[in-house]
Amino acid sequence: RDGHEFNPQRQRQVWTNRQLQRLIANLQERGVQVFLSVFTLLYHNQSHHEWLSDHPETWLVYGDDGPFPAVDAFGRLADGTLLEDYFLPQLVETLEYYGFDGWHAADGWGPLPGYLYNLSFSDGVTAQFAEWLPRELPEPVASPCGSDLERLRARAAWVWRHERLAWIQFNAQRWEQFWRKAMTALHAAGKRALVNAGTRAPLESLYIGGIDYGRLAAAGVDKFLMCTVTAGLAMNSRPGAADPVRHYDFLAGLLLTRGHLPESTIVFLQNTHDVVEEWDAIHHVPSLLEREIYA
Repeated sequence: RDGHEFNPQRQRQVWTNRQLQRLIANLQERGVQVFLSVFTLLYHNQSHHEWLSDHPETWLVYGDDGPFPAVDAFGRLADGTLLEDYFLPQLVETLEYYGFDGWHAADGWGPLPGYLYNLSFSDGVTAQFAEWLPRELPEPVASPCGSDLERLRARAAWVWRHERLAWIQFNAQRWEQFWRKAMTALHAAGKRALVNAGTRAPLESLYIGGIDYGRLAAAGVDKFLMCTVTAGLAMNSRPGAADPVRHYDFLAGLLLTRGHLPESTIVFLQNTHDVVEEWDAIHHVPSLLEREIYA
C-alpha cells in the first residue's frame, strides 16, 4: 500500500502485467475472488507520471486547508466533464484486462475522507450544488474561490450554517448518482463492487459523511466492507484508543448498519498487515516517528 519499498517480512515485488494476470487467474481457480483496490491519493509521480498531477481541478478541496492532492469523486474536469464519467469507463477496462472480479472502492470513494462541514468545497462541486439547490446561493459563496483560503473558509462556514440540511441531502444524492453509474457499468461487464462502509452508524454516516448506504444498496452495490476494529484498537497506542466504550460504539454501529442494510452482504475487514496504518506497524516504526504520527 502506498508503494512502500518493504515491510518486516519482505521487499516489495515488481510485477509485470502478464504476471499479475496469471496470479489473478490462479487465485480464481482456487476459489478466491480478486478485487482491485483503488485509493484516491496523488503520489507525486514517485513511480510514474500520474494523471492526477495534471488535473488539479479534480482535487479534493477542504474548507479550512484548501486543495488536497487526492481526487474528489464529485469533481469536474476543466472541460466540464464529471470525473465519474471519465473514470468509470477506464475502471471497467482495467478490470476486464486483468481479469479482476470487481472493484474494492477504498477510502475516498464513499465517503470522502473528512467531515462534511469541511468538504468538498471546490468551485466545481459548489457549482453543482448551486445547480441542484432550488434557490440561489449568495454571490460570495457561489463565485469562484480557487485556492483562496479566506474565501473557501467563508464558503464552507456559510453553507454549513445556512444550508446544512441541503448540503447533506446534496451529498447523499451525489453519492447515489455516482454509484448508480458505477454499478450500471460494472454489472454490464459482469463485475461487482465492494464499498468501504467504515465504522460509523447509518445516521452518523449521513450527517458526518453525507452518504446513505441504503441508497447505495438500492443503486446496486454488491457488498459493503465494515471494520471490525478489535485488533486495531488493541494495537493502537493513542490515549483512549483501547477504551472498551469505543469498541462498544463500533459494535453498535455494526448492528445499526445491519439493520439499515438488511438484504446487503456485509464483509468484515480482517486486518493482516498495513504499514500505513496501525496493523502491526506500531512495533516497527522509530519512536520519534511514532510520536510525530500520534501526536
